[in-house]
Amino acid sequence: MSIPVLEKFYEVPTPSVIASVHEVERPRGGLRLGEAQENSEDVVQVELRYIAEGAANVIFSIEILGHAGKSKEDISPLCQRLEGMLLRLRKGSQALPNIQENPTVPPPPFVPAQEIVKFINERLPWSLTQSFMVVHTLIQIQPEVLQLCNALLMTLEATNKRISKRRGWYLSAEETHGILVTDMRPQKEGDITIEFKPKWLEQSPMAPDGARRCRTCAWHVKNGVKASKRYCPLAIASLNRPQKRAHIAKFVPKADSLPDGWDYETVLNEFTSYFCDIDSGLQLLNRLRAAQKEYDPDGALSAIGISDDNYSPEPTPELLELVDSALQDSHNHGFLRLACAMTLRDLIIFARLSKAKTVDAVCIEGRIADLDFKKVEAEKLLKWALDEATLLRGGYYMGTESRSDSDTATKGDICFLWQQT
Repeated sequence: MSIPVLEKFYEVPTPSVIASVHEVERPRGGLRLGEAQENSEDVVQVELRYIAEGAANVIFSIEILGHAGKSKEDISPLCQRLEGMLLRLRKGSQALPNIQENPTVPPPPFVPAQEIVKFINERLPWSLTQSFMVVHTLIQIQPEVLQLCNALLMTLEATNKRISKRRGWYLSAEETHGILVTDMRPQKEGDITIEFKPKWLEQSPMAPDGARRCRTCAWHVKNGVKASKRYCPLAIASLNRPQKRAHIAKFVPKADSLPDGWDYETVLNEFTSYFCDIDSGLQLLNRLRAAQKEYDPDGALSAIGISDDNYSPEPTPELLELVDSALQDSHNHGFLRLACAMTLRDLIIFARLSKAKTVDAVCIEGRIADLDFKKVEAEKLLKWALDEATLLRGGYYMGTESRSDSDTATKGDICFLWQQT
């Protein structure tokens, strides 16, 4: 198992989709992506290329056609709105017929793009979204464009250029919008981008006193993740620079993969310094950690009400009935807040290192992205609660789990908490 992040962005020689973007009257200043038209003052022709996908979304790059070599001052305001952006489109919940009988990893429940942007604007803390969030701009999508993009995905499958575990699932025909998001890939020669999921930046509120592992490390040990592939969110969010540096090193490209002009130690030190700086990367981590804690102060077990009397390692009809009953309580807003917390644990942090114009100076831009709101569903809520119960009952927090499950001598010691005991 690799470090659990979205598949790395990569470029492949693939067919592309030609479309056009134009402004619409409603909503005012809105954009629409439709079938290809010639460039004009009000229409911009673009080329969409597949670059990556996760469980829920497919990401396309946007190349503005007919503007090669033009300066920013010479292109239209519409083009400027598209520069430096990616297009994110949501997958559907069912595979198209006769493509693959048993798709390996079905996407999560469909959430419309409008609902995702509304969640970001209305549910997340302003201090987080305004300072550290990538831009999220809704764009209307005509059905013809979705059909062309799905045809492109099928072509990728037919030529073995699509990740095997993502095959058989396509863009949702229900979707009417996509999301334009800031492109955090390297933008100029010499740029370096790292990415990681912050997971649980705060210890689980259900963890026992004296726990020797954080929630993320306990879960990784339970699932047999090798120590070399693990990282500890508590170490990354800590004030301990040596420990922070050791875990950030898991995301930095190896020396032979770095662009010309960079050496590994310099790059690692720059990213470490960024996440140590209270005015930049450390502030990002602190605000994200505070939001996780605010939305989930008590833990999934407390929200669901699972006890020793009704515990089962696997979902049972009785437990699902318990969750369904709680969901029917119109006054129970804890589930929605818990879902917000889990969303904030599953996003991605990007950090892009660039050489500044000033000699021997560098700059780093950090942003959070890939926010997909976790829907409040009985099966999902029960899974979160049973995951917590399994870690508690199995001794994974304390490092007392069965030796047949993990070798604590080699797997437990990388956790920040383990290092403090």
